[in-house]
Amino acid sequence: MITSLNIRQYILLFTFSLLFLSFQSIAGTADTSRIVVMVTVCNSSEDFDPANLVAIIDRIKPDLILVELDSSFFMPDMSFKPGTVTMSLENKAVSTYVKDHPVPVRPYEIEGRNRIYQEHDYFRLQKELSASLNKAANDSLLVPEARTLLDAIIRFDEIAYAVSLDWPVVFNSEACDKAMESKQYYGGEGLARIVALTPSLAKFSEFCKFKHDFWITRNNAMVDHIIARIKEFHPKTVMVICGFEHRYYLRNCLKEKSSKEAILLKEYWTY
Repeated sequence: MITSLNIRQYILLFTFSLLFLSFQSIAGTADTSRIVVMVTVCNSSEDFDPANLVAIIDRIKPDLILVELDSSFFMPDMSFKPGTVTMSLENKAVSTYVKDHPVPVRPYEIEGRNRIYQEHDYFRLQKELSASLNKAANDSLLVPEARTLLDAIIRFDEIAYAVSLDWPVVFNSEACDKAMESKQYYGGEGLARIVALTPSLAKFSEFCKFKHDFWITRNNAMVDHIIARIKEFHPKTVMVICGFEHRYYLRNCLKEKSSKEAILLKEYWTY
């Protein structure tokens, strides 16, 4: 016989079950790896330098640090090769932090990144495309659609530059993620459309396709390597350090994988 007490107990049990499940979804379980995707910029500014990043790492106290490099930048013992430390702000900060904190540091970049760029003559073609695009614009060779797309590319480049000089809470924000996602759209598909619409730029068609495809391939490889490193080390907290244009892609993909993998995304300012 169902009594009012039975119903009340059932409701209470059901309510507490929901609260428990909700807590699990927020806090994770004991074997959940918390991932902090921390954006940095390449060069120091008035508002952000290696010491600031060291302080943030120390707040988080990660069990594993992943850096935007491939294995070619590491010695066999997985320490940085000579010259790697001075390459970027993040490398300087990580190197400083691990001197006093024996935390494993591992690469998660696509293997052979620089070699792939060299094989496709990426930087020469990018420079040549930029010059040709500017000339086409100055010579009024762009149809209205192409001109509009170019204006969007310029605006988002300006946003990216402004963001790079700001506080870390700015370039580690959802607003920045959305802006960088738009920047990559216009710099990828938008640029390819400009080339398709402009006969004088036709020779850059294959380069634009490679540029867009490699961006996707590269980021997907990063996500796969992050998951692989987590399965290798089983860290309670892992800090993934990356350039701010990658953050939206990494976080979106990791969110999709969180339903199958024991991972939980966190923001650095919650520590």
